Amino acid sequence: MKTQTCNAKIIAFIGMLGALSAVLMFINVPLPFAPTFLKFDIAELPALFAGFFLGPVSGCACYYIYPVFSQCYGTDEKRT
Repeated sequence: MKTQTCNAKIIAFIGMLGALSAVLMFINVPLPFAPTFLKFDIAELPALFAGFFLGPVSGCACYYIYPVFSQCYGTDEKRT
């Protein structure tokens, strides 16, 4: 079984996906045919892609970059 090391290319890809999720956090997409309080958070898609393509640890790393940017920009949406 081949073990995957965390090289610079993977770290850069995780950082780029985290930055993409920080940009996408400003886009609010309402769900059609749903109540107005339900929104689709499009910023979670890069973390989902990182989880599928690079593995669960990379997906979690990308997932936790988003709250750091969210706190820096002062958005009131919190991720649990």
